[in-house]
Amino acid sequence: MCIDDKLYEVVKNIDMRKVDFRQPADVWRIWVKEDSETWSKFTFWYVNDFLTSAVNNREELLWYYFSGYKDDHEAFANDWIAENEKHDFFLFYAEKVWEESVENITV
Repeated sequence: MCIDDKLYEVVKNIDMRKVDFRQPADVWRIWVKEDSETWSKFTFWYVNDFLTSAVNNREELLWYYFSGYKDDHEAFANDWIAENEKHDFFLFYAEKVWEESVENITV
């Protein structure tokens, strides 16, 4: 198994009970496909910046990737989503927010 496959498995197996659609990285980890340009961009960053960074800086880099954007989906998409995949990312995000809103409606 290559690092790309293993990394994808790790990302996809993060506890799904803790999904917060206000966090763009949570939306991303559910939406992203292994054969996408966006995934290639992430794995390139992971191998070239994250793994080669100073050991004491790795946690900060990964934390920033997964939660540093707070609820700014647009900034996250501008930095991490391939241009030709942004529309699909935002559609997926809107659908999930809608689903979550409907689930929270009490009659």
